[in-house]
Amino acid sequence: DRVVGVDVSPAMLELAERLNQFPGKASYVCSTASNLHAFEDGAFDLVVTSIVLQHVEPEIALVYLHEFFRVLSPAGIVVFQLPSHRRRRTERAPVSIVHPMPDAGYCASLVVTCVPRREVTPGAEITLQVEITNLSAVAWSQREFGVMAAGNHWFDGAGGRLVIRDDGRTSLPGTLAPGATCRVPLTIKVPQDSGEYQCEVDVAHEGVLWFHGKGSRVVRFPVRVGVREDFDPDVVGDEAGPLPDRGTPAAAPSDERSIEAPSAATADTNAEDPGAFPMYGIPLNVVVATIAGCGGTLLHVENDRSCGDDWVSYRYFVRK
Repeated sequence: DRVVGVDVSPAMLELAERLNQFPGKASYVCSTASNLHAFEDGAFDLVVTSIVLQHVEPEIALVYLHEFFRVLSPAGIVVFQLPSHRRRRTERAPVSIVHPMPDAGYCASLVVTCVPRREVTPGAEITLQVEITNLSAVAWSQREFGVMAAGNHWFDGAGGRLVIRDDGRTSLPGTLAPGATCRVPLTIKVPQDSGEYQCEVDVAHEGVLWFHGKGSRVVRFPVRVGVREDFDPDVVGDEAGPLPDRGTPAAAPSDERSIEAPSAATADTNAEDPGAFPMYGIPLNVVVATIAGCGGTLLHVENDRSCGDDWVSYRYFVRK
């Protein structure tokens, strides 16, 4: 048995290799091609993709769908997630009733990639990739507790003065089980005035609190706003330790720093930047017709909330 992961980002693949607990069975391939020609026909029994095709132009996403069936063995299964269309504001899903979680539930680990390393234009939008792991023993169920989302704030260059309280927001999946990890895009807008800033990424329990308020670690990274230049991807983790509560003096460094894992920022920051992550959709009827055209049998379609409330999205289960 073997598992092969494919991604466009060398930084993410290096992180995956470091976390790989089954190097004899799991391997990773970096591919920037608009196909899966690196693999032979019928090479896999199962193909799974999520939160990927939504960032690929529809014409290329359809090519990938055909490629999924090509690399599948007879009677193989493909499971993929794909948005259909933007949801009208009048059709937004109702907001669930908000209930606070137990205090111990507010414990997350964050890794942020695609961080700008050079000056960016005032007011520019940048899409980060945020990997969030539930370190608590509580399932983050939005049906039970309400909406949870990745978000960010902006501080001055020294990190002591809040400049912009709320900026970007991306909802997490409907449920994130204890120990589970999700990866979501977070589009942030840099301040309009040139200067040095710090961007802080955290998890928000909408209508309740930011996880930081219960002691969960956040990620902060510096951003220089000024003349526009290309930026290189970087990886930032929460290994720097928890920040002191805002509005209180910073405490002396704690002994906790000495037992933390190596920083995720050791990823290759010279790797080519995969660029921004725009959102695309392919209508449900087009996807169903494509599946039929590839000779597949649609077994099940379920609603998907990984795109947040702005998109109608589905997860497809198909047999070749």
